[in-house]
Amino acid sequence: MSNLLEKSSILLTPLAYNSASVLSIKPTSGAGDFEFRRPGSATRTTQDLLIETVTDNIPRIDYSGGVGHWLFEPESTNIIEYSSDLSAWNKLNSTVTQSNLLSLDGVNNSYLYESTATNSYIYKEVSLQNLTEYTLSFFVKSNTSTNVKADVWDTTQLEQCSIEVNLTTKVISNFIGTSYKIEDYSNNWLRISVTFNSENNFGTTFNRYFNVDSVGTELYIWGAQLQLGNMSSYIPTSGAATTRLGEVAINSGNSSLINSAQGVIYVEIAALNDDITQRRISISDGTQDNRIQIKYGNSSNRISVLVRSNGSTNFNKNTANYDILEYNKIAVSYNDSDYSFWVNGVKLETSFSGSTPTGLNKLDFNGVSALSEFFGKTKCVAIFKEALTDAELTCLTTI
Repeated sequence: MSNLLEKSSILLTPLAYNSASVLSIKPTSGAGDFEFRRPGSATRTTQDLLIETVTDNIPRIDYSGGVGHWLFEPESTNIIEYSSDLSAWNKLNSTVTQSNLLSLDGVNNSYLYESTATNSYIYKEVSLQNLTEYTLSFFVKSNTSTNVKADVWDTTQLEQCSIEVNLTTKVISNFIGTSYKIEDYSNNWLRISVTFNSENNFGTTFNRYFNVDSVGTELYIWGAQLQLGNMSSYIPTSGAATTRLGEVAINSGNSSLINSAQGVIYVEIAALNDDITQRRISISDGTQDNRIQIKYGNSSNRISVLVRSNGSTNFNKNTANYDILEYNKIAVSYNDSDYSFWVNGVKLETSFSGSTPTGLNKLDFNGVSALSEFFGKTKCVAIFKEALTDAELTCLTTI
């Protein structure tokens, strides 16, 4: 496949990285570079599975899950006011002491939690909306304890979510919520998350995190987060809720790099969530009338492709046979009345009618004009100025 990618006119891949926020690595003249924006800093998981802060307007190559990818996320807020300073948390039958153990950001700012009697926990009060999806997450490392429990209760002591994890076996028990995740990080740190829906009349709540019942039990804790919707990259806080702003990558390419008469747009991408929101990658003339796009959305696990020429839809196909949370290799080939849609080495749809778009000169991580921004994980985007053969497309898209 590498030989095929050499034939592309624009190539985006995390295998090469320019710290000046230049996203595309081909062409080297800079003519294919993206305009990337994210006002404010954000964190990423490094190749060593540590947490690193990236300054504003610098794109992130993230290795969560162990595979390098460009990470584009929507705006999100950590509403826990002290994500790592556990001395500011309330305590019951427990103590917290700043430890000499390096946390995942390379600083001695993790805390050692110790229960001093039964029914012990630490917590922070938060105010949550009714009937709303949230995700609680935190980093934890075993010391003398092999178990950790995190939960969220309301003021009537009704448990909203709960998860108990054996840190050695990663076996889950006492789970209440809609989904959970356990991720491995450096030096035996784990990130544990649980997604749940708050109940009606939820009101002001408090969080009972890290509830361990046996006296003398110790855990290292760092990086607690509670946010609307699904879990995102870590957002550190120091006394107030903190928001990481969303990311935009647009305006790559020009008419010399994108051929309107024929070509291929190829992506290897994974969604952050299967939430039916529309997320698009497109080449266009800057309008909705002439564009080729690859899209998630409309229904669960749907991958869609669309070709419009001079305001008319010539090719509009979709599939729901693939898990969009996993990486899929997707391509659209176009060549004057000859369109095809490929996923993971299989040609799913073809068409032999309609004209190709005109004036294609932009590659955007959205659906044109800042609509339906693509938030997800990207391993590769490539634009070819010539249509590829079926054999080449099979090779290009095979997992």
